[in-house]
Amino acid sequence: MNIPSKTQRSRPFRKLNVFLSGLLFSTLLSAATPTPTQSTSEVDPTHVETLSASMTGITNFDKPFNEYTWVTAHNAYLNDMKAQLERGVRGFMLDIHLAKKPYPDQTDFVYLCHTNGEKCDKAAQGGNDPLFSAKMNEVFIPFLKQHPKEVITIFLESRVPYNNLKEAFKNIPGIEDWAFNISDFDNSNGWPTLQQLIDSGRRIIIFGDTDEISKGYNPSGVSGTKFNVLLDNRFANQNMYGLGSVLLHNWSCVTRYGPTKEHEKWIPPQEFVPEQPAIPERPCTAPGTPIGCPLPAEEAKPEIPARPGYYQTIPADPGIPLIDASISGRPSWKRLFLMNQFHKIDKAEFDAGNKDNNLTYLDRRVEQYCAQTAGARYVPNYIAIDYNQVGDAFPYAKALTQGGFYFYEGSNADPARDAVCVLPTGQDQTLKLPTQGCENDEIQSLALRGIAKGTRLTVYDNGDGNQQDDYSIIDVTLDIPLNAKLVIGSFEQTSNSNLWYSIRHIHNNGLNGKISRIKIEQHPSDFTDAAIALHEGRNGSENIVCTVGLTSATAFNFGGDCDNDEAKSATLLSAKAGTKITLYGQYDSNSCKQGCLTIETKRSITWPIQVGNLESSYENADVKVTRSGGTQQLEGKVSSIRVEFLPDTTPPGKPLNPVISTITGTSATLNWTAASDNIGVVGYRVSLNGASPVTVTSTQHIFRGLADGVQYTAEIRALDAAANISAPSTITFTTLDATPPTPPTELEVTPTAVNGMATARWQPSHDTFGIARYEVWNNDKLIAYQPSNLWIFTFLTLDRTIPNVIKVRATDKSGLFSEFAQYILEPTAIEPPSDLHVQDISSTSAKVKWTKISEASGYKLQINSNTPVDVSDPAYGYQITGLTPDTTQTIKVSAVYASGTSEPASIDFKTADAHLQKLPKNLRVITNKAPVLTLGWDAPSEAENLTGYKISQGIFSVGYGLNIYRHTILAQKGNEYTFKLSAVYSDIGETEKDRVAITVTAE
Repeated sequence: MNIPSKTQRSRPFRKLNVFLSGLLFSTLLSAATPTPTQSTSEVDPTHVETLSASMTGITNFDKPFNEYTWVTAHNAYLNDMKAQLERGVRGFMLDIHLAKKPYPDQTDFVYLCHTNGEKCDKAAQGGNDPLFSAKMNEVFIPFLKQHPKEVITIFLESRVPYNNLKEAFKNIPGIEDWAFNISDFDNSNGWPTLQQLIDSGRRIIIFGDTDEISKGYNPSGVSGTKFNVLLDNRFANQNMYGLGSVLLHNWSCVTRYGPTKEHEKWIPPQEFVPEQPAIPERPCTAPGTPIGCPLPAEEAKPEIPARPGYYQTIPADPGIPLIDASISGRPSWKRLFLMNQFHKIDKAEFDAGNKDNNLTYLDRRVEQYCAQTAGARYVPNYIAIDYNQVGDAFPYAKALTQGGFYFYEGSNADPARDAVCVLPTGQDQTLKLPTQGCENDEIQSLALRGIAKGTRLTVYDNGDGNQQDDYSIIDVTLDIPLNAKLVIGSFEQTSNSNLWYSIRHIHNNGLNGKISRIKIEQHPSDFTDAAIALHEGRNGSENIVCTVGLTSATAFNFGGDCDNDEAKSATLLSAKAGTKITLYGQYDSNSCKQGCLTIETKRSITWPIQVGNLESSYENADVKVTRSGGTQQLEGKVSSIRVEFLPDTTPPGKPLNPVISTITGTSATLNWTAASDNIGVVGYRVSLNGASPVTVTSTQHIFRGLADGVQYTAEIRALDAAANISAPSTITFTTLDATPPTPPTELEVTPTAVNGMATARWQPSHDTFGIARYEVWNNDKLIAYQPSNLWIFTFLTLDRTIPNVIKVRATDKSGLFSEFAQYILEPTAIEPPSDLHVQDISSTSAKVKWTKISEASGYKLQINSNTPVDVSDPAYGYQITGLTPDTTQTIKVSAVYASGTSEPASIDFKTADAHLQKLPKNLRVITNKAPVLTLGWDAPSEAENLTGYKISQGIFSVGYGLNIYRHTILAQKGNEYTFKLSAVYSDIGETEKDRVAITVTAE
């Protein structure tokens, strides 16, 4: 086989790799078919058999944005950016500068150019450096409109002030609707997914390299249309750009934002800018003006005074380490990583294709150098390169995003040897090498990342897939994580001991370093690889005679691809049960006169079985091998073959372990363990209570529309391709109650005399299967569970100042809830005490009483302006002492509730006169019959220190010192007498005589 040397690698194939991979990315997330930027005449159609399958692009939109990798163009504006978009570039690094000589009426002079100075040199009239806004309007936004599922990122290396960039944004109509607004995702737990970005419509992410421009923008002034230019050293990491010279490559991967010492920075002088008058709206007259004419009116701008240049002190900065870290202020957001991969000087397209953009060096930069700096594998989100039309960046970026097959020149995926190519996963493809960067006869080993279970990779020595030469089949048996690396060190092995994959190698004269064809299948059907390989030597030794497919019946004579009279042993790679292969010692596959060997598969074969010679008969659990006919040797004499398929009469084993995993009142989910079959089970017949069965292909079935509380019996039978039916497995189950209980009725809530307490009562609910309990709620909060036989509940601490919405519902034994019964207990008004009154008034004391309020916790009683006192219970009144005699008193009483204190109830009263209290009372005539006249009286209210009484008639005393309450006086009939009574005290003497008197006519 012709093995080209390294020097035979032609550049068109490297370009073709970019072209084909560009096709992959140019349709990323979109349905539009791109226009190739390179003539398809460079593509040999015999090399690419499934070109259309290479145009599927990204298939998983649901990962966070920081888990995707995009090819990024360094100094993108130096080349056709439309072509780069079509090629698959999704990151654009743009240098923006002001113009040295803008047009006289120009307001937007932010240009794209590459200059060591501060301003673009070619922006004068007739210059060709493009306006930033013009490229946005002409390239990026039209592309996004045509491809509604694309997202692009722009990195601005800026030498312009904020206001100038804001003016440029004003000349990009609708930029507010396109540019990413990070505040839309403030509540997101990390970067939005790619689908969320697409759904938002804001599909341009803009980074800036200075604090000056990295701010929010709202050029239209319309509320809600703000977007952000993100500060790249806050939201992203970068390694130091520049790989040195093309002769001495510097592959180290250190942070671009390393620590700095305190230093001085020169701030250039500010030239005087005169006041600029207001400009009315005007038409576009100058060539090359941006979209959006007529130019809008502008307000007057004040003059900017001149100032001299000066040195500004820049404080020391600890720098930003190149590690997988969170964004400051957004701990759940990961920094994006832009990996710079380009030379600064002496660079050319040839060198970029062979070094910078070459898979070997891209992979080493990520896996070795950047990983060493970061302390772990650190996958870039952006790979910044020059000359993106050459090299392997596109398939590599896609493989980093969604997995891929990495092929190596050395064994064991040796990173010290060249990586041949990488084929991203996500599509079926068949490649005849060389193509897509995969050179012919170079691959010796393989590494797998992010490959899904069930994927099959077949590699062939023969470029046309002829199985007379070596080939190997690799089946992935477990999902391989994207960040894992599974190495298949050699293709010349047969093994299924690895949990992640199995490999079957059909040996002829060696496969490593000789691969000429690659076939990738995402979901291969069972037994599409069924085949038998015939060998020139016993026990599978020596060369392969040929490989015969076992997917359909066939018969043919040997010759051509299957050499006549050479086969001496066979390897059965895989086959369905019932496959019958007969090898004949003569042509035409119809007679065993010169010997036959028949191989019958008793059960499906999924792993290679060797028939070590063609002269022996034997039988085991897998195959029956019969040597028959003729006495001459069959080994080395095989001339024809017949493949046929015996009728399958063996029923499958019955399904095992039936179980109802989920059950409700109207449905039940039945699961079971798959049945076995000599060929394979194709489905199951499931029936319920003897009804007509339904056929399913999985090991689960959901019965719907069932009646609640009913017993059912389910039956499952396995079915094979020959319509053989297994014995049944059965399971009996009862559906749950699906009818909720009736709600409680007659719910009433009655407050008690104790503040905060209330009692709820209701009539019971009813349910066919019984009530389990009741739930008592207050104001949408579950308060208590009550047993099914208890229809009363007492609240202890209700807040009676607010409405209490009391609800009760029943739960039945199936967990179903009734509707709520509801009662609203209105809040208690904060009323003052009622029936406030005063009794037992004396000159210095009185008793205050009022009606008790059940909801009140106490009372505040105030006497005149004195400090209120607390009263807990007014039942027996409140005794007031120490009052001033003969004085009006004001009593105020307020009720104290849980929610506050009421307005006071008030009453005024007057204390008694102190002297009046010492006067005798109720002077009266007891006996009036002349000559006897008897007077009586009552003792004073306050009789302390009382020594007696004095009775006077006119100026004469008729009784003195009396200490009893009556006195007899002699009187003449018909005469009128006036008597006065006074009390005599030891401390104050005699009370006033005129205060107590009576006039009597003797009878």
